[in-house]
Amino acid sequence: MSRTGVDVLNATVTRLLLASAIIALGTSGFIIAVPYFVLAKIGRADAVGYVTAASTLGYIVSCLLSQPLAQRISPRLIVTAAVAGVALFLFSFQFTATVPQMFGMLLLYGLCLGLVWAPLMGWLSGDAEGLTLSKRLGLFNIAWSFSIIFGPLAASYMVKHSIEMPFTAMMIVLALASLIVLTTPYTPPAPQARKHAFPASARSDNTLAGQPLPAAPPANDLLLPTPLKTQYIRYLAWVGAFVGYLAVGLYRFQMPHLAETLHIDKVVFGRIATALSLAITLAFFMTARWTGWHGRTRWIFVPQIVLVAVAVAMTWTTSPSVMIVLMMAVGFCAGLLYASSVFHGSLGAAPALRIRRMAIHEVCLNIGIITGSLGGNQLSQHLGPSRVYPYLAVTIALVVIAQAIGWNWLAVRHARRARLAAPATDTASLALNPALTRQQ
Repeated sequence: MSRTGVDVLNATVTRLLLASAIIALGTSGFIIAVPYFVLAKIGRADAVGYVTAASTLGYIVSCLLSQPLAQRISPRLIVTAAVAGVALFLFSFQFTATVPQMFGMLLLYGLCLGLVWAPLMGWLSGDAEGLTLSKRLGLFNIAWSFSIIFGPLAASYMVKHSIEMPFTAMMIVLALASLIVLTTPYTPPAPQARKHAFPASARSDNTLAGQPLPAAPPANDLLLPTPLKTQYIRYLAWVGAFVGYLAVGLYRFQMPHLAETLHIDKVVFGRIATALSLAITLAFFMTARWTGWHGRTRWIFVPQIVLVAVAVAMTWTTSPSVMIVLMMAVGFCAGLLYASSVFHGSLGAAPALRIRRMAIHEVCLNIGIITGSLGGNQLSQHLGPSRVYPYLAVTIALVVIAQAIGWNWLAVRHARRARLAAPATDTASLALNPALTRQQ
C-alpha cells in the first residue's frame, strides 16, 4: 500500500473510532432515560420491559438486513442515515404518552440502530487479520465502551430535573456523529482470495466436513491453537455473548424498578449503572493489550459462571455500595464475552462475510438483552424486584451446562473424524508450525 493509501486508512480508522465513541455516548443515556420516562408516564415495570423490547426487536430485524444492504450501498451512507434516524426517533420519544406510541417509536429507533454497528464494524475491520485485527477491534471496543461510562451518569442528573431533557441532549450528540461518518473517507475493498498461512502439507488434516480453515497466523502471532477451536469457537463465543448480555439487559432495565422499591436516589442508581459500563471498558482494555485469551475456552466459560454467582448474591443485596461491586463484576464478565464474540467471529472471514458475522454477533447480544429486559421486568412486576435474580442464576447455569456438553460432543466428533481422515500426523508440518501443538 502506498504512503497515501496508508494515510487514508489511518484517517478512516481514527474517524470511525471517534464516531463510535460519540454514537455510544449519544445512545447510552437510553438505559436511564427510557426506564424512568416510562415509569413516570405509565407507572408499571412490565411496561418498561415491553417498550425496551421494541427497540431490541427492531435492532435484531435490521441486523439481519445489514449485509444485503451493505452489498448494494456503501457503509458510509448506511451508517450516516442510520445514525440520523436514531437521533430523530430518540428525540421524538419524549412526545409519546402511551405504551403503543412508545413501542412504535422505539421500534423505529431499533431498526435504525441495527444498521449502525454491524456495517461500521465490518468497515472498520476491513481485511485485517491476526494482531492487526485484534488491535483494531480492541480499540473499537475501548472507544464505545469508554463513552458509555459517561452517558448513564449524565442522563441520571438530567432526568432528576426533567424526564424529557436527556432525549434532546442525545439527539444533539448523535447529529454530530452522523456528520463525522458522512465526512469519513471510504475505499471499497478489492475482492481477493483468502490466504492460508498453513503450508499445504500441514492442511491435510485441517478440514472438517469439507470446509477449509480460516487463515492461520504465524507462530509469533498465534490466535487459535487447534483446528477444532478454529472451526467452532465462534459458536461458543456467540452463545457466551448472549449470556453476558442477558445479564446486562436484565440489570440495566429491571434494576430501576428495584431502585424505586428500595428508595435509591436516581443519581445513586446512575452510579451503579456507570460501574457496569466502566467494568466493560476495563475488560476491553485487558483484551486489547493481552492476547492470552485468544482461542481459550476457559475465558468463555468462567465469566458465565461468575455471572451465576453474582445473580445469587443480588438476591439478598440492598446496599448500593454492594450493588456497585457486583455490577463491576457483571460488566467485566460481559466485556470479556463481547470481545470474544467479536474477535472469534471476525477471524479468518472475508470482508463481506465479516458484516454477516458481525450481524450474528449483534443478534446474539440483542436476543440476550430483549430476553433479560422483557423477562426480568415481567418477573419483577409479578414476583417483586429481588425475586428475579434466582431465575437468572438458574437460566445461565443451564446454558453453561448445555455449552459444556455441546463442546465436549464436538471434541469427540472432531477427534473421531481426524483419526479416520489422517491416521498419521505430518511431523514436518508441526515443526514448521509449533503453535499447532499448543494445548489450551
